[in-house]
Amino acid sequence: MSGKADVVINVVDASTLLRGMSLTIELLEMGMPVVLCLNMMDEARKKGMEIDAECLSEFLGAPVIATVATRGENVRELFITALRVAKEKREIQRSLKYSKDVERIVEKAEEIVKSSLRNLKVSSRFLAIKALEGDPEILEMVEREEIEGLRRELESSHGRDAEEVIISERHSIALKAFSRCVKVRKDLKKDFVERVDEFLTHRYLGFLIAALILYSVFFTVFSVGGIIEERFIQVFETLSEDILRNFPENSLEYHLINGVLLGISGGVAIVLPYLIPFLIILSILEDTGYIPRIAFILDGAFHRLGLHGGAISPLVLGYGCSVPAVMA
Repeated sequence: MSGKADVVINVVDASTLLRGMSLTIELLEMGMPVVLCLNMMDEARKKGMEIDAECLSEFLGAPVIATVATRGENVRELFITALRVAKEKREIQRSLKYSKDVERIVEKAEEIVKSSLRNLKVSSRFLAIKALEGDPEILEMVEREEIEGLRRELESSHGRDAEEVIISERHSIALKAFSRCVKVRKDLKKDFVERVDEFLTHRYLGFLIAALILYSVFFTVFSVGGIIEERFIQVFETLSEDILRNFPENSLEYHLINGVLLGISGGVAIVLPYLIPFLIILSILEDTGYIPRIAFILDGAFHRLGLHGGAISPLVLGYGCSVPAVMA
């Protein structure tokens, strides 16, 4: 609002361009020198989107640079363009107009703003639009009654709040830009990961797959844990016999040391053999992204119990030990 910015680099996710353009349009309404950065172009291409940056630049009246920041693609060009725009400091001419009836009211509001304020640092059109949206700071600076009259006229002609009307108009401009400058391929083939993801989160098969995976987890944990436990117990039994041989069988020392050894063997020889493989398998499921997917699959069923799908993790932990399950 201070008007001190030399240039604004507006970074938009290219794969969700339509959703991100509302802010771009608002910045352009302010009369700011804007450079639009379409980042994540690689993700947009994966979605089958072909964005014509030159077409979009011509439509918006601002430079548009397509980038892939993670690979450094066109990042240098972005900053060179931003520097050039900042140095030029030329008056920006744009023609992003609303529908006729809304535009007529905006123009009237703009005349009120121009007559009320002098030496504007930002676009009078932007201030007029913000006043129509009901911005209290702007309304304090202009003829409030006249603006309120225009707001009521706008609301009565559209049957909804003035701010909602303005938001719809911005979305309409974004939609027009998208339809003119973006092509989306319908015949885009899904890659292997997407096909696997659809299979794992299938509406019906997903439950069966989740049950099989959870059964496999428990089967593996108890199978591997049983083998390790047997070896650990043998080691501790041999160690206990060697230590206890040095004490009389019915003495206090014998029972104290035997209790300590049983406690250690219970924690190490019984708990660890099952805990270690369980944590390894759980970390693999988390790293592969299956835990969020199983949470998604079970979310509907769990909601009937007053839980979210994410409760599957403590539920699974609870089969091994209730303490970490409660803490989770």
